[in-house]
Amino acid sequence: MTNAMIILECQPPHVGHILAIQAVLEEYDFVYIYIIDKEYVMKTNRAVSILQQALRPYENFRTYKTDMDFTSVGGLPESMVEQSPEVILVADKHIFTHLNSLGMPVNFLGHVKGYSDLFSRVAFRQGLAKDYLAQYVKY
Repeated sequence: MTNAMIILECQPPHVGHILAIQAVLEEYDFVYIYIIDKEYVMKTNRAVSILQQALRPYENFRTYKTDMDFTSVGGLPESMVEQSPEVILVADKHIFTHLNSLGMPVNFLGHVKGYSDLFSRVAFRQGLAKDYLAQYVKY
């Protein structure tokens, strides 16, 4: 069984996150998704809920909220190590650099062209995306 781990901030989750995660879900037997607890435009629990709803057709994943600073950890906690990830996928270059320096099997989570965190954050701050997402996700 091949496992992957994804570590990312989803503030807010957008189509680019979902498409990238779906590609990983189709490649690996099981995927552990860790959402870093940083509240930019919404509560992290809400971001996790949106991802869970969007990925509902898949059964091979589990989401977690974490407050761990992956740019300075000395290693992964035992609970994460026990998940035996073949690869750790990240979207943040600082997390990548640090985990790579520890010799962990880290790689970049692919970005989907045309989708931007900045655009999504601005849309949420202006209240433009909440009503749209509300028709698909119950908070």
